[in-house]
Amino acid sequence: MNTLITITEKYLEYCKSQKRLDYKTIKAYRIDLKQFTSFCNNTDIHTLSAADIENFIGYLHQNFKPKTVKRKLASLKAFFHYLEYKSIIEINPFNRIKTKFREPLLLPKTIPLHTVENLLSTVYKEYSLSHTDYRKNVHS
Repeated sequence: MNTLITITEKYLEYCKSQKRLDYKTIKAYRIDLKQFTSFCNNTDIHTLSAADIENFIGYLHQNFKPKTVKRKLASLKAFFHYLEYKSIIEINPFNRIKTKFREPLLLPKTIPLHTVENLLSTVYKEYSLSHTDYRKNVHS
């Protein structure tokens, strides 16, 4: 029986021996594929549909940040590409699923105006209270 767990282990061994992927990459793949396997209740690979994968994608979006979802989907896509390459499945369900989505734009954090004002007023105050050129940091 081609259960997801059995095939996943074969795939991870393939990633290690044939693709020569880094240990950390294989570890991430293992975690991502284990989540998928658990979500699908370790069903037979041939009974998985595009709807099952879409449900999993929805689950990911509800529970993880966009960058994490993107990585997990990349792991899953690579796995299904392997299944197609090894003729375990005839049609890759990812060929019919749109997985592109917009990530929120993260703007740089700015220093609040009152903090900048406090900083500058402290600098000016300390400068005005300095009695020597050395304290004023004036070097000729």
